[in-house]
Amino acid sequence: MKKVILILGMVLLPIVTSAQSYFDSLEDQDGITSVIVNANMFNLMSKIDVSTDDPEANEYINLIKNITSLKVFVSKNSANTSKMQSMMNSYLKKSNLQELMRVKDGDTNVKFYMKEGSNANKVSELLMFVKGTDLKVQGKEIETVLLSLTGDFDLKQVSKLTKKMNIPGGEHLKKAKKN
Repeated sequence: MKKVILILGMVLLPIVTSAQSYFDSLEDQDGITSVIVNANMFNLMSKIDVSTDDPEANEYINLIKNITSLKVFVSKNSANTSKMQSMMNSYLKKSNLQELMRVKDGDTNVKFYMKEGSNANKVSELLMFVKGTDLKVQGKEIETVLLSLTGDFDLKQVSKLTKKMNIPGGEHLKKAKKN
């Protein structure tokens, strides 16, 4: 039995690692701003001793415990937009992500993709792609936002977290609903 588990783990490891590292090359591209928060940081954040009766604070701590990775890539030029879109399309072809929803508002296009989590109310991966020439985040004009979130989390709580963290494009997450 131990051999079967070990072999299964070795087979699945490249798949899991691939999903988490697929967009990492964007981090080194000129003109792309990146925010990477890994499992260790979320683990540290969840261990902060907050003795509070505030249900909202407790909700954030519970959400953070279930997130393993947050990656946000932001660009303001069309060459990087094309590269980011190409990488996203390639990733979508090889992953098991399903389209959650699309929003078109003027020149802005927002697309959400997700992979189901441990149960019907949970998501194990969320991918958001925002593209638009009239997009502004915190007063700065940008062209593209790519957000990748992994773990086993409730989609409804994610928009609250991204709003608190001032994540570019996070305001679009409140529109996303899992069927």
